[in-house]
Amino acid sequence: MGLFRQKPKAPPLTDALVKELLRRATVDMDYGAVLQLHRIYANQAPPGELWTWWLDQVEVLMRSGDRSLATTAIDFASKANIEPWGSLTGGHYSRMRFIEAL
Repeated sequence: MGLFRQKPKAPPLTDALVKELLRRATVDMDYGAVLQLHRIYANQAPPGELWTWWLDQVEVLMRSGDRSLATTAIDFASKANIEPWGSLTGGHYSRMRFIEAL
């Protein structure tokens, strides 16, 4: 038994299921999709840092040229800043604008 346990690997935002959940959460306004995405990604960051982690992933997407998916992921953040995800901060909103400008 190791002292340090690695976090379980979550699928990338480019995963087909994740894309579908993002679409359902942003277009259909399906709260169940918001909850499913939280279940998938909740353990990827320390408490209170999930949005920062999420925006790190979105920035990678944008820099890789996947503007459409990155824009959807930012739209998700602006619509899903509720429990269980938690609230976005002013810094998160600034970062979202920065990513959109890339």
